[in-house]
Amino acid sequence: MRQTLFYIPDRIFGWPMFGLGVLLAVWAVASVLLMVWLVRRQGWNAETRGYLPLLAAIGAVIWWLLPRVAEPGLGLPIRGYGTMLLIAVTSGSALAAWRGYRVGIDPELTISLIFWGFVPGILGARIYYVATHWHEFSRPTLGETLAEIVNITQGGLVVYGALMGAMLGFGVFSLKNRLAPLAMLDILTPGMLLGLALGRVGCFLNGCCFGGVCDLPWAVRFPAGSPPYIQQAEEGKI
Repeated sequence: MRQTLFYIPDRIFGWPMFGLGVLLAVWAVASVLLMVWLVRRQGWNAETRGYLPLLAAIGAVIWWLLPRVAEPGLGLPIRGYGTMLLIAVTSGSALAAWRGYRVGIDPELTISLIFWGFVPGILGARIYYVATHWHEFSRPTLGETLAEIVNITQGGLVVYGALMGAMLGFGVFSLKNRLAPLAMLDILTPGMLLGLALGRVGCFLNGCCFGGVCDLPWAVRFPAGSPPYIQQAEEGKI
């Protein structure tokens, strides 16, 4: 179990990293270069414009969200679950693009489809967790409640919700681009399963989704203060 892998410092060479800082400047330059490349490659079409909402969302996260979730004096925590989620998305996307390429589908189309599934997937993962653990987020004011909901660095993503959100995004993209949904699912499903498996490793790092008490020599022993330890202590099992 390793909930936090490391911290990204909130300042570098005296400059702020998050908010109106270094990371936002890097995002702005990278976004401009990406849009210029897309326009020169395929023109100012609907697919090119489709990247704008995603880039805007990333910019909003850097400017507004990251300064609020960074821990004072430590920086932005990089969680084990989130890292495995990123690896899961990258690996699953690469597998899906490769499978699509083998049957004559442009990898860029597959990657665009995956982008349409990624953001709804994250939203679905968070909504699922918030809906099933509402007592952890309810606060006296609406602003405080919303602040707790968007603070995903403290954990709270459910892979089942991610799957449902991603499927919704895939469906919308398929209808918009007149793709055969079942054929695309044949291409995407192995990548989804790979991502699901890697996501479960993230659950293990986070100390959630654990089993019952086990006395076998190869049993996993979670440290004091971890979710399994707390639950089993409350139940009188340890």
